[in-house]
Amino acid sequence: MRQQPMGMARNTPVMHGLMSLLAAAFLVVTAQMAGAQAATKASFTPVKFVNNQAITGFELDQRMAFLELLGFSGDLRNEAMTGLIDDRLRLAMAKSMGLSLSSEDVMAGMEEFASRGTLDAQGFLKAIGEQGIAPETFRDFVSAGLIWRRVISARFGDSVAISEAAVDRALTNMIVTDAQTVTLAEIVLNAGGDRRNQALALARNLQIDFIKGRNFTDAVRAVSVGATAGSGGTIAAKRLSELPDDVALLVRGLAAGQISTPIILEDKLYMYQMVENGSTPVAETDAQAVDYAEITLNGDASAVGDLRANVDGCDDLYDYASKNGLTVTRNNRGQSGGPGVLQTLDAGEIAGPINGAAGPTAVMLCARGIDPQQTASRDEVKLLLKNQRLAAMSEVFLSELRADALISDP
Repeated sequence: MRQQPMGMARNTPVMHGLMSLLAAAFLVVTAQMAGAQAATKASFTPVKFVNNQAITGFELDQRMAFLELLGFSGDLRNEAMTGLIDDRLRLAMAKSMGLSLSSEDVMAGMEEFASRGTLDAQGFLKAIGEQGIAPETFRDFVSAGLIWRRVISARFGDSVAISEAAVDRALTNMIVTDAQTVTLAEIVLNAGGDRRNQALALARNLQIDFIKGRNFTDAVRAVSVGATAGSGGTIAAKRLSELPDDVALLVRGLAAGQISTPIILEDKLYMYQMVENGSTPVAETDAQAVDYAEITLNGDASAVGDLRANVDGCDDLYDYASKNGLTVTRNNRGQSGGPGVLQTLDAGEIAGPINGAAGPTAVMLCARGIDPQQTASRDEVKLLLKNQRLAAMSEVFLSELRADALISDP
């Protein structure tokens, strides 16, 4: 009998079955590898071209995930695609103007963005990385915004000048009819002495948890040492003006559901969630005021014309009055107080002559609105007005770039 060579299996039904299984397994693995390769290739396939620059499927998916994590709602795909197209245009314009960012600039921008959630850049990258978002997605998002600021500043910054009269008008028009009320929930941590760093570390970890979706009320019950912990941290509704100044500044811009950065007051660390943001009517005596000056013209009604020509604001009145022998009386009254003609004036405008018991007088409106201690400073208002104008110019400029761009599908 001829013997089977050693090492060669017999040709049996069992062997046929084994070979079939191996072949099937090989086909499955091959199909999976091909599918993975196809998916990888598809993710980096262009989905849009902007002036011959590609936007890939990977970038689009990443931007959508990033926006969703930041709390954007609505059509995420459209929002993400629009943002990526605009970023291509921003970067191309910066390159054409010879503008660039250093790695230090980008890192500072990432740190600033992350600090809005009380994290540093590394902590933020870790948090988004756990949600499958690549570091490059965050870096590119920040970089496009930073370089665009430089583009707008270089192109329009010198052309925007805010006059003192514009600041006066802005302050004058800050008339409040309602007071902001807030209902807050709080987390309170002991932060006295050597527990300060421990409290800050716990607060940073909580912020990461909140980004991942942890419920604020659950966190309150787990870690808060405040008297409100048993009720989920909820504080009864208060006017913003009734809160400590530091807390009011911290929470005034929060929308419902948003969580503040931590703040340490005395020996406690606080974090707040805005539960409800509302308003209550403000009585005239609460905040409204009219600041105006009355100028006695010493019987010369024609002096109003010279007054208008030489005085730009109430602070200029005193020097002018001293040189011309006039009497100035400064008044601050409720919104309905003072001569009725004040209702028709902007800050710095003069009405008159008005016949009074002491003869002809003129009236100059200095300011109308909130008590000066409750309003922004002049420098803050000037910066706000400049930024508003630059923002408007920025949007117009970007819309022009979109209109001129060649944007096409693959």
